[in-house]
Amino acid sequence: MLKPITLFFAVLISLTCSSQAIDLSVDLIPDSLLKNANRVTRFEKLVLEVTDIDRASFKVQEITTILNSSGKSKLDFVFESNKFFKLGDFEVKVYDANGKQINKYKKKDLTTFNFGEGLIDDGIRNYIIIPAPSYPLTVEFQYDIILKGTLHFPHYSIAEPSISVINSSYTAIFPKQFGIRYKAKNTDLAPVKTDDGKTETYTWTVNNHPALTFEDGAVSAGKSYPSILLAPTKFKIDNYEGDMSSWKNFGNWYNAVLAGTDKISDGKKQYYQNMVNGASSNKEKIKIIYDYLQKNFRYVSIQMGIGGQKPFPADFTDEKKYGDCKGLSNYMYTVLKSLGIKSYLALINRRANDEGVDADFPCDRFNHVILFVPDGKDSIWLECTSKTALFGTLDNTTENRNAILITENGGVLVATPESQSASNTFNVRTTITLDENGSGNCVSDIKGTGSYKDDMLYYLSESKRDDQKAYLVKTIGYKQPDEMLITRIADPVAYNTNITLAIEKVSEFMAGSKMFLAPHIYKFWSYKMPATEKRLRDFYFEVPFQKSDTTIYKLPAGYVIDVLPAGNKFSSETGDYRSSYTFNESERAIYSITRLELKKHKVSPAQYQPTKEFFDKVLKEEAQRIVIKKGEQEKLKAF
Repeated sequence: MLKPITLFFAVLISLTCSSQAIDLSVDLIPDSLLKNANRVTRFEKLVLEVTDIDRASFKVQEITTILNSSGKSKLDFVFESNKFFKLGDFEVKVYDANGKQINKYKKKDLTTFNFGEGLIDDGIRNYIIIPAPSYPLTVEFQYDIILKGTLHFPHYSIAEPSISVINSSYTAIFPKQFGIRYKAKNTDLAPVKTDDGKTETYTWTVNNHPALTFEDGAVSAGKSYPSILLAPTKFKIDNYEGDMSSWKNFGNWYNAVLAGTDKISDGKKQYYQNMVNGASSNKEKIKIIYDYLQKNFRYVSIQMGIGGQKPFPADFTDEKKYGDCKGLSNYMYTVLKSLGIKSYLALINRRANDEGVDADFPCDRFNHVILFVPDGKDSIWLECTSKTALFGTLDNTTENRNAILITENGGVLVATPESQSASNTFNVRTTITLDENGSGNCVSDIKGTGSYKDDMLYYLSESKRDDQKAYLVKTIGYKQPDEMLITRIADPVAYNTNITLAIEKVSEFMAGSKMFLAPHIYKFWSYKMPATEKRLRDFYFEVPFQKSDTTIYKLPAGYVIDVLPAGNKFSSETGDYRSSYTFNESERAIYSITRLELKKHKVSPAQYQPTKEFFDKVLKEEAQRIVIKKGEQEKLKAF
């Protein structure tokens, strides 16, 4: 729970603060607020004012001292305008460590460009990267955002890792007849409320809050750190008025937004009907249509809500053969409807390991649309923006969370599928023909599914040769090759590839007549979980997974085994590991076989230490070495 520490601070900061009234010298920041901090929020005043059911403004004044380069992200300002969100006045001032102003930027200094590939007529990205001559320095932002629609309200992020706060406030002002709702997350901070009969005002204030300690693997400020969520009760956007007091009501509003967007021509309906003739089940029909759309339609990246909540009509998407997430999902919905197959658009927040929407607090946190198809006991989830996703699968940006189905009876809260280790597999079989000088030829067959497949599709199929080599060496951990040949193998499920490498130094090192070899030609597992006295927040791996490796070392003439590791197997609540080492006499080859499974990607604070101990043990096993030497066969020794 948030319990601000009360400290004496010499400068009185009024509610109408001016930077000229504050001595911004870094020396005035209390030592207690420098601890664990990369940035210090000296002053922050956020004001949300709702003036009508579809009109509001959000004013920001923020003065932040950036202590070192780790806090430099604050120097990047990016704002995406559209017909619902406009950037008003904008000014930035920069101060040195002594509080002397050294630079100033206005709205004319922002770089702007249009985005959206013609799907939206006013999508404009505004940005500036403020140079830092040295650290520490202080930056003051003052700007306002004009909201032409009240569907979404900015939330109040109270505290984040490595950022301490001297004074911060968030004020929400709104007419009583429209109502506003809020929910405190990971904090007991309550607002001061006032009421003048026509309007209500809520103000949250934070003073002298020390920086939270950064914990590796914790995700999502709203999920892990103190914040206040805000949302309207009654709202209006793009001429559609709604009620957000329940998810059911919100779904009814979105049904009105969708009305009339699900039309395609009779000729196109017949085209798709002919396509699925002969399919033995609805599931087979859905897959045929999904595969066709993957091959023939293109995704344009426009976040949900930009360009309007309303998808472009299905016939428009059909003509253009491209669309954003809501447009492509709505097109798939329309085609399935024409075939008599029921489906539902699902609004979701697309972000790795996000918790999704709150069951008890309806608010707009959506940036993506997918499709849900009920099919008896087996529901089908479709990611309509991907050209590579397997039919009926989601990834770590959309699984493990709540979403809202838009049904004929309004919004319905549902959970997307949970991550399964069997969905993310990385299997390698490598044969290495060793030379007596420690070099060798390496042939690897690699198969990846799920998250691994996505990575390899991007880095091995769609990248330049140097980028491919960098991915193999820096990400997978292969030894630096002198020659490389990558051959893609057709596979409907996995990314399947054959990689041939000539490597000058296969061995870890050589000592006299002995050659020391790693269990694998790449780093099978190298991540060391950080030590901590007491974990406070959940730790997240990217995804649960299953990795397996078979490495075959073919010995050079005259070499025999000196040391062969014994192998091991052990398990925990989180993972399972097993390894074995054998020598095939007829092939004169060593077989190193390893399997690692991460059963679940979310680790609670109570499970953190046992999980760390498990992976520390994996690292110890992976640090073992096979030793071969020139000479006669001797009795095998084991580490």
